[in-house]
Amino acid sequence: MGLKFKTGKPIGPIEEWLNDKFPGSHHFMIESMSDDLYVKEIKVVFSTAEQREHFKTYLSAYLKSD
Repeated sequence: MGLKFKTGKPIGPIEEWLNDKFPGSHHFMIESMSDDLYVKEIKVVFSTAEQREHFKTYLSAYLKSD
């Protein structure tokens, strides 16, 4: 189960959240980056659909935050 998204926000908090919630049961990768290194295209692969849905809820809130 994978999820792709693009963001200009820092990815450190996303990686930390994933490592806290799903240690060892996800794979996080940067697939591409803009020339100015601002926008990153990320892919996260999960062990279960439940993990993916839980992450989508977190990600939505994170991307909307200031």
